[in-house]
Amino acid sequence: MKSFNRLSTITGWLMFAVAATVYMLTAEPTSSLWDCGEFISAAYKLEVVHPPGAPLFLMIGSIFAWVATLISDDLSTIAYSLNVMSGLCTAFLVMFVSLSTIMLSKLAMVGRYSAPKGGGETLAILGAGVVAGLGTTFATSVWFSAVEGEVYAMSSGFTGLVMWSTVKWYVSDHPRADRWLIFIAYMMGLSIGVHLLSLLAFPFLGVLAYFKKKQLEDGDRKFSWMGTFLGFLGGFGALVAVQYFIIPRLPQMAAAIDYHFVNNFGAGLGTGVLFFIVLLFAGIVATLRYAHQQQNYYLHLATMMFAMILIGFSSYGMVVVRANAETAINMNNPSDPYSMLSYLNREQYGTRPLLYGPHFASERSGEYPKDKDVWRPVEQADGKVVYEIVDEKREVGYKDNDMMLFPRLGHFDRAGEYMKWMDLDRTGKPSMANNIGFFFEYQLGYMYWRYFAWNFIGRQNALQGTDGNITRGNWLSGLAPIDEMRLHSQSNLPSYIKENKSRNTYYFLPFIFGLIGLLFHISKRPREAAALGVLFLMTGIAIIVFTNQPPREPRERDYVIVGSIFTFCIWMGMAVPYIYELLKDKIPQMGAAGLATVLVLTAPVIMGVENWDDHSRADQYGARDYAINFLESCAPNAIIFTYGDNDTYPLWYAQEVEEIRPDVRVINFSLLAVDWYIDQLRRKINTSDKIEMTISKDAYRGKLRNYLPFQITQKDRFINLHEVMKFVGSTPKNMNPQMLEQYASFIPARNVYLPVDKEKAKKNGAINASIPDSLILPAIKFKLKEGQFMMKDEIALMDIIATNAQRGWERPIYFAVTCRPEKIMGLKDYLMLEGMALRIVPYKTPSKNQTAILMGKVDTELMFANMVGTEDKPGKFKWGNFDKKDCFINESYMPSVHSLQYGFVRLTDALIREGDKARAEATIDRFFEAFPDMNFPYEQSRMSLQGIRFYLVELKSEATEKKAKVEMETLKNALVDRLTYYGGLTSLRDKRAFEPEMREMLGMTQQLMQFVSLTTDEGYKAEMIEVLTSVKIPVEAIVADLEERRKNGGLISK
Repeated sequence: MKSFNRLSTITGWLMFAVAATVYMLTAEPTSSLWDCGEFISAAYKLEVVHPPGAPLFLMIGSIFAWVATLISDDLSTIAYSLNVMSGLCTAFLVMFVSLSTIMLSKLAMVGRYSAPKGGGETLAILGAGVVAGLGTTFATSVWFSAVEGEVYAMSSGFTGLVMWSTVKWYVSDHPRADRWLIFIAYMMGLSIGVHLLSLLAFPFLGVLAYFKKKQLEDGDRKFSWMGTFLGFLGGFGALVAVQYFIIPRLPQMAAAIDYHFVNNFGAGLGTGVLFFIVLLFAGIVATLRYAHQQQNYYLHLATMMFAMILIGFSSYGMVVVRANAETAINMNNPSDPYSMLSYLNREQYGTRPLLYGPHFASERSGEYPKDKDVWRPVEQADGKVVYEIVDEKREVGYKDNDMMLFPRLGHFDRAGEYMKWMDLDRTGKPSMANNIGFFFEYQLGYMYWRYFAWNFIGRQNALQGTDGNITRGNWLSGLAPIDEMRLHSQSNLPSYIKENKSRNTYYFLPFIFGLIGLLFHISKRPREAAALGVLFLMTGIAIIVFTNQPPREPRERDYVIVGSIFTFCIWMGMAVPYIYELLKDKIPQMGAAGLATVLVLTAPVIMGVENWDDHSRADQYGARDYAINFLESCAPNAIIFTYGDNDTYPLWYAQEVEEIRPDVRVINFSLLAVDWYIDQLRRKINTSDKIEMTISKDAYRGKLRNYLPFQITQKDRFINLHEVMKFVGSTPKNMNPQMLEQYASFIPARNVYLPVDKEKAKKNGAINASIPDSLILPAIKFKLKEGQFMMKDEIALMDIIATNAQRGWERPIYFAVTCRPEKIMGLKDYLMLEGMALRIVPYKTPSKNQTAILMGKVDTELMFANMVGTEDKPGKFKWGNFDKKDCFINESYMPSVHSLQYGFVRLTDALIREGDKARAEATIDRFFEAFPDMNFPYEQSRMSLQGIRFYLVELKSEATEKKAKVEMETLKNALVDRLTYYGGLTSLRDKRAFEPEMREMLGMTQQLMQFVSLTTDEGYKAEMIEVLTSVKIPVEAIVADLEERRKNGGLISK
């Protein structure tokens, strides 16, 4: 047995080494998109991330970041070290999965008390561990999180650790084996400081705990459904106790006691919390002493486990400490007990009813019952700090007949999406049948089974799936007859489909082996199979039920079901002992074990081979570089307003970690609507000066000025915006008392102006010195938004702009080109495009376009210097290595990519208008260099046609025509490839699915033919037009047929 245990340990560490090597080779060298920039920055400087936080992740990450600074002076190494940390955490997960598989396979093959007999059994059991480990290593959802600095990899590592520890405890007969339970409780507590997903292992522990107890009574193999249910209930109860008592209720008690200490006894903030901690500690000690005196083993064990969970949970103390340190990133500022309670409860995100609630078409009852008061510490006139109610949370009431059980359709802003999925018209209300149908078709089918199938059957592409579209993000096996039953024709596929790096097909092999292993496990050890099944369901379907996802999420959410994925990998590994048992009597046992292992290993091997090219981010710098482009678009000491995650978090990373343009203050519109964020703007951060504002901190507190009504006093007169903000920040004396109680103030004018002090503005860099004084206006006149109200973020925006103008245009102010146009309000006629940002300028730049990147005028000098540059002074912009390496480009990059491409087109057009054809040609040259066809296929964006147009029309010369021919040839090949495939489609379903793409390709083909006709080479012209015409005609016929069917009612669009 000792020899087997040693081999088992070696196998586990071997799997760790393989996985760690894979992840370190494929890790992103710098920050990634989405939350990674926030987490890496916060880990480096121990800052506070968005609720509910991840303090343990950040503290461990800070150690990795510190080591990185010792190893290298290159600050990007810090991000790589955090990415490696994720890889190592996932490698530990792989090891724990491998070791758990070995233990479970041994139980299935030889039982609890026997050792494997001979090398054959040993090799088969170890082979199971190898297959499960490699399957986990290469599973697409696991690999995705393993190479970026986010919490999900560490969370999965903790889940794997808890699972392995539970199995170790279960198989141990040591009299002191229950020490494993105390260790498990501690790991559960620690995992709260990373992510709550690890708590889902509690029911798994409960089922095994029940069966371990029963084993002493009725043997080792007897199975009981009731036993499984009772064990599940016990584990689920522990999960509920931690999730709904320890995490929220204990901090709530501490906050309530602190309230009494502060408000009633005059003590300092936090005194009551310390008193509560002492009480809690004393209670634990007293209970342990009582249990010891009474010889109550289970009370002692339960109390120790409770204490361990609390010790692990105490990592959240770091959040309060760092929030009080006023770090640069300090999300929600949880610096006091009540703020911390709100932070832990994720109150800013609202709730999704699970048992009873409204649907998207529910009518409001007109009642808004109060849910809770919001308390915060407020400094009084005498300097004393007490808790006061600053806001109140109210629920929206709905009519009783519009409420339903198990509501799955509750997102009012997604009504149209729900209707598409249920095929409802816009006048109908959903029924319970619709509700349940949506749950099965979308939530279970599309948001679980599709993700599960990605990992074990294959993936069509990495495009985000929408509305069940058969061309985007579906699962794909590689077996054409099966795939064509659900998707489109798989014959004669064009290159853009066939050669897509994210097209990964496993031919059902991992799935089939997983099913074989599951059936083997059930037949041999139904108890452990039931427990593992509980873990599989809790980390998969239970998450889907709990999260209650609406259609069209911002991105794919497969990373949340990783627990379900690695659980199935255990069963995939257990196919090895099953096949071994089939073969052992037919061929020598070692040969049977080796053959079984090699046979099942084909599954993880094909997963690794297929997934490598789209999961390796080793050469990608896009998130960091595109953040640089936003920041370098700004003048020194500027303010830039951003909107989404991917134009904010990467900028934070660039500033906080790599110290790139820390003078620029990044303000996120999504956060600007809350008081704590507005407060933080008033502080200096890094080298960025504090933001000056007119409205006081107290006037923004809590619910004050969340939204204010327009009450126009002078309709035609333009009023200084600074005066308007002063009024808005005050309490009007003549305001209706009822209205005053509800709104605190009102907006007295819609027509406003910003005064312009030319000399100060030029001195402060708000106006380029090259702009003649004749263009500069004495004041910018514009209209505030239409509608009845202004929201807090809009008020704060106008406050910042007005105060800045009043101070002589002290700082340049920009909007990121990715901002939503309505956030720019009435300033779109006073904007200058300087790269990836639009500067507010005091002269007219009329704009009819409603898209941010197309607003304003182009500053050709600054934009050319930023985006293109010269040999002596290269441009400031960077291209993520996408201009040099053949990479897989995640779809999430596209908003920034399109904005950059539009920027090139606008710059070229502006240079041509100025008569500067040399720099215009250099700009288009750089455009094609920055966005090569290998990474940004020309046919997927009309921007390539714009570049060709500039070469052939505006810049027409022998040299530019030669360049145009090169790009046209590339585009022609892609269009021919696509149109040939579309022209060969026969089924109506396929034609409908590709109709949008057919129309787009036909339009591009028509444009390309027009440009070809402008070339001077008659032979080239005739050949190109003949080829394009031949592939265009069949597709035009298909589109015309679809249009005719639609007119005649023979084509119903879902």
